[in-house]
Amino acid sequence: MKLDPPVEAFLGTAHEDFETIRRDGDAVRMLAFPREPAEGYPFAYEAVFSDIEHLVRSADGTVRVSSDPVACTIRFPEDYLHATDRSLIYRVVRMSSPIFHPNVHSGAGTADSTGGLCLGTGFRPGTRLRALVFQLHRIIASRSFATESPLDLSAAEYYVAHTDQIRGLKARPLWRARLATNIKVEQA
Repeated sequence: MKLDPPVEAFLGTAHEDFETIRRDGDAVRMLAFPREPAEGYPFAYEAVFSDIEHLVRSADGTVRVSSDPVACTIRFPEDYLHATDRSLIYRVVRMSSPIFHPNVHSGAGTADSTGGLCLGTGFRPGTRLRALVFQLHRIIASRSFATESPLDLSAAEYYVAHTDQIRGLKARPLWRARLATNIKVEQA
């Protein structure tokens, strides 16, 4: 399938971001879902975040802190660069792991809606892969959430009622720390 040059260029940039994240990411592992060998860059990636405390809800309704890995799939739909409908913020990322969060649809409903994620009002068509991974890290670590217009109302109510617990969740930094060395140069 031949793509428009802007779409192919975007997918090339996304693949460069993917390689950078694979090299420099600390709290995330990335996998690409390749297209047919001769067809170019991937449309989809899997991100697996680790060492991030997040909330999960058990079948009995109990909410607990978990440090289990959190997996999600990032897919760039055909209209990713030029979508005008607001549904794009819900169509790009799907959570594969359970997480109790206001931005993640985890309640009862169809299998298609469970795991849906809202990227927030700051998301725009054409957002780069590295920016999406950064936002996902913030969402999973509960550094970013919407309690005013949530996908999961019970999670929003829990977050409002338990702000100290939410603030206390620990997360490994997304990027590896760069070690800086101070070099003192002696003048002769």
